[in-house]
Amino acid sequence: MPDFNKLTPEAIKEAIDKLLKGPNPSHPSTTYDLVYEGARIPPKLVIREAFKIIGDDVNTTVVAGV
Repeated sequence: MPDFNKLTPEAIKEAIDKLLKGPNPSHPSTTYDLVYEGARIPPKLVIREAFKIIGDDVNTTVVAGV
């Protein structure tokens, strides 16, 4: 289980910025979106990317259930 206490606001912001700049390799959200400055981003994708940024490449199947 990922340790969400490791995530910082800076890592989440960096993840959002990275996802907004590049192509989105994820499927669209099925229920919820994170809305940031008018852009809609799948929240699970933001969490996965933030974990990568802090050096904890979390298993995608673990985050899928979040």
